[in-house]
Amino acid sequence: MKETPLTSVHRRLGADMGSEAGWVLPRQYRNLIDEHSAARSACGMFDISPLGKFRLQGNGAAQSLDSLLSNDITDCCDGHLQQTLLLRPDGVILDNITLCRESAGRFLLIGSASQADVTYNKLYKLFHGQSLEVVNLTDDYCAIAFCGPESEKVFQQVQQLPDFPHPGEFRIFRHGGQRCFLTHAGLVAADSFELFCPASHGIDWFEQLMSKGAIPCGLRTREYLRIQRGRYDITRDSLGLTPKHVGLEKFCSVRKEYEGAQIMQQSTSPDGRLITLKCSEACPEIRIGSEVQNQEGQKVGTITVSAESPSDNKGVALAYVTHPHTRPGTHLHIISNGHAIPAMVADTTES
Repeated sequence: MKETPLTSVHRRLGADMGSEAGWVLPRQYRNLIDEHSAARSACGMFDISPLGKFRLQGNGAAQSLDSLLSNDITDCCDGHLQQTLLLRPDGVILDNITLCRESAGRFLLIGSASQADVTYNKLYKLFHGQSLEVVNLTDDYCAIAFCGPESEKVFQQVQQLPDFPHPGEFRIFRHGGQRCFLTHAGLVAADSFELFCPASHGIDWFEQLMSKGAIPCGLRTREYLRIQRGRYDITRDSLGLTPKHVGLEKFCSVRKEYEGAQIMQQSTSPDGRLITLKCSEACPEIRIGSEVQNQEGQKVGTITVSAESPSDNKGVALAYVTHPHTRPGTHLHIISNGHAIPAMVADTTES
């Protein structure tokens, strides 16, 4: 198992350590309710260092990426972010990418932790040496996400940025002589932003931010926030998900060719999609693979991942559900541990 630049701090703080995508990470600290409260009403801080981080630079970088990734890079300006996808030829999602454009010849790509090696190897094989340089920064940079209404205020007490990035933007700045990125991509929740700093400075950043009021949070809190928003690791090969399965067609251009474009441009649609379910009452832990039923008791889906709110013990889950049961507001039941748990399809645009 790999350790992040912040692992020693997590252990010193008494975190319950677990694993994700081959990395050791804090599952939770001493009080899960405090973590949720911080992420919702103050400033919650998450170690997201395992995310894949890659730099592509050189003449023709924009054109090369545009031929591979699903979104139109020509729509992305310098200093802005773009959500895009790396697909297989059959349309299955290989990686969910946040692309940061410094210039037409220099990009930072942020991908999922589970596919970091796959994405880097593909970029290197396709582009390295063709007047382009592909650099894997995954182990070189620490990454910290912030979530909650006090997050910007906390961050500004450590590093004053007069031009703080709006959602969909990023900034490059120097701290202690080191080059850092601050992105406003919402990787944990809709209102979250993310710091990328050299690994050797990660602990100093983490401790300074804690001293200004940031509350460290673990995987359990992050998972809950991401499920509420309808997001999690959609790249798992066992699911074989395409953008149409998860409602990400908006990140797929209809104006250009890219790997997987022919599948995406076909008029056929899958029989269902991944949706968020919110339980309407306190419930025991929902097991992955649990059956989802409609009001008539017919199976219409399967749970893929779940989490529980520590404040009211009501669960949230992602499920692959068939049409027409995917509409927000649809009432369903989750069958888990012998219980029929009432749940409703959530509108994740409100999260």
